[in-house]
Amino acid sequence: MGFSGLSWYAAPNGAWRGDGSCENPWSLERALSHPPEVLPGDVIFLLGGLYRPRSPLISLLRGTEAAPIELRGDPESEPVRIDTSRTGAKFGLWIRDLHTRFVGFELFNSSPVRWTDSPGGAADPRGIGVL
Repeated sequence: MGFSGLSWYAAPNGAWRGDGSCENPWSLERALSHPPEVLPGDVIFLLGGLYRPRSPLISLLRGTEAAPIELRGDPESEPVRIDTSRTGAKFGLWIRDLHTRFVGFELFNSSPVRWTDSPGGAADPRGIGVL
């Protein structure tokens, strides 16, 4: 599938203040915040490696029905793995808007805690996956 828009980049070591280029990529959190440069039909490539975000992952990306935005693993990079165990969120990825495609990466939570049997105990720290 070809892309009708521009290409942007995020990386495990990307920065909030990056410019979205391959040489100066955004952090994953910044890419999901819908930077003003990103327009319907654009693609945001996730450069390969392990992402370990510290804040909840909430996607505000909003494309259109005719021109969705894609967040995808870069096919030229190593596999993309996103470990949400440090976010403290009840979800791995919260998709808040429409017309966005998520392709080619693994989202998981590496927490070894699977459940609690304590009355009133903490909820499952792994969360519910994608909301």
